Amino acid sequence: MGLKLTSAADYAVRAMIHLSCLPEGGVALRSEIANAQNIPTSFMAKILRSLVRARLLRSSRGVNGGFALALSPSEINMLDIVEAMEPRPDQPSAGALVDSRERAQPAEIAAQLRELMGMAPAQASLQEAQ
Repeated sequence: MGLKLTSAADYAVRAMIHLSCLPEGGVALRSEIANAQNIPTSFMAKILRSLVRARLLRSSRGVNGGFALALSPSEINMLDIVEAMEPRPDQPSAGALVDSRERAQPAEIAAQLRELMGMAPAQASLQEAQ
């Protein structure tokens, strides 16, 4: 059984891993993340906004602005990231970015992540993914 994430969830996980590899407090521009992860820049903007709304990232404007993790990598788990992009049906969020026919349910994704990582996705932090 392959892991069936939408493009949005896949890109979100990749962007979060990218940011978790920066030095503590490190900030990256949207274009830097998109280029490093080969993600379309316009789609990256939508994904980053969703992750900010989910309070997984913080954003700042200006000369030293960009995106950074809102929490330490050990405090952010993979399921949090996926749920920011693939909300439960009773949880309105950024999941509107993808067609509902394409979107897998978080419970299904959680089971697949558990199988893939050998642990509960709520325990699989960004720190383990680095």
